[in-house]
Order: sequence, then structure tokens, then C-alpha cells
Amino acid sequence: MKTLKFFALASGLALLTGAGGVAQGKGTCTDIPVSYTFLSTTVAPAAIWNDVPNKPYQNGVDGVANAVIHRCFGTNDATMVLAHSKRYVWIQVPTPIPGSIIVNPAPSFAGGAPFQSQAFFNVRNILGSTDPYFYTSMASQFPAPDGHTHHLRLLPDPGACPLDLVCVPNIHGGILPDSNLPVETSWVRVHYMPPPNPAQSWSLSNTAQWIVDGELADTVYPLLYERGTLHIESSKGGGSETHEGQYSMPLQILITALGPI
Repeated sequence: MKTLKFFALASGLALLTGAGGVAQGKGTCTDIPVSYTFLSTTVAPAAIWNDVPNKPYQNGVDGVANAVIHRCFGTNDATMVLAHSKRYVWIQVPTPIPGSIIVNPAPSFAGGAPFQSQAFFNVRNILGSTDPYFYTSMASQFPAPDGHTHHLRLLPDPGACPLDLVCVPNIHGGILPDSNLPVETSWVRVHYMPPPNPAQSWSLSNTAQWIVDGELADTVYPLLYERGTLHIESSKGGGSETHEGQYSMPLQILITALGPI
């Protein structure tokens, strides 16, 4: 068993919305373009999947935006924005995990049919380790059929890191006081695949990839996988959100670098 490695969180970074490079000192930094592909899961049906099977969501293609790794801001988050694009994801939210409704009731679409949404995704600090396997966290926000925007948080507290792999720091933050109530949410397990020939120039056949595996067994109900917390945005604006339960949301994503890392 590997010794626990956890690094201190940094704070004070604003929400990342830009997709280009930013100046750093006398040089220029460029974020790393990526593609996202949602893969089939193995332990339970996926909660999120591609609108077109096996067709990647690629930065700058079909209006997909901000599909980059944000190394210039120092978070190393891998993000993707589908708003205003031609692409969607399918989402299916199950009924809430028993005992997890502690504030708002479950949204009307929970336990219902899958729906398409132009969601935003953020896999945190994907460059945080070069180990073949490590843990990180992720978050998403999506417009839903009820006309509201909802946030899915898989943002466990730092102290909840398992002991078998490195847990990279969530530099971005975004853990609300009730993000892990009544039970800690799940980590995602990353399989990092470096370029096969690192001494050679980058090409599509010589690129880095990460499989983001959200299929961790729940700590309370072992037959459920990947516990996440949903929050609903206030219709009055102002950035306030309200807890609306925790849900089993298994998923798997292939992220491919479309440039040198």
C-alpha cells in the first residue's frame, strides 16, 4: 500500500472561463487543448454519455469551447463548455441515495428519463501527478428539463483521501459547506497514459491521455457507485445554491491532449 500523499490546497482563483493563453512574466503561456469522450462504464450503467457515440468533444469543433487544460492559471483543470455549441451530453439522474435529502427535495427529473444538456465539466488538476494512477475530483453544471441550472459535485474533502494512491490537490476549490453532506462524495480515479515516445515531437499518435474513472463503490451502499451531490442555482440569481440530495453518478471519460504537455 502506498503512503498517503496529499498536498495543501491553494485558494483565491476565480472561475475559469477563458480558453486562450495568458501572459506570465516575460513569456506567454498557452493552455493545452483537449478532447473529451464519455466511455461506457463497467460496474453500473453510465449516468453521462456522448450524444454521438465515440465522437470526441474537441476544442473549437462544432462550437465546443474551453476544452483545455488550464496550466496558465495554475489549476491544471481540464474543462469543457458545451453551451452555444452543436453538441450535447446525455444525463440520467437516478432517484436520490436514501437519507441524502437534507434540505431541498429531489429535482423533478431524478429517477426519470435521460435528457440532453449542454453541460460544463471540470476535472480538477489533471496534471497534478505523473503516477500511472491517482485520485482527483471533478464538478459539472448543467441546464435541466425543469428550467434550472444544477451543479454536480464530486469534490470530497482533502482529509477523505484514500490511502492507496496519490490524491492531487483541488487548487480551484468550489467545495461548498454542504458539498459532502450527509456523506463524503466520491473521488475519481485517473489512469494517466504519457506520450508513448516522449523524446519525439507531439502528434496525434504521440499524445498524453487520461481515463477519468468515476466508478468508486459507495462507502454506505456498496452496490451504488460514485456518490455526488446536486445543488440547484437560485432562480433569483446572486450565485446562491441549495443542496438537493446525493446521487449515484457513475461515469468514465477519456481526455486526450491535442498539444504537447
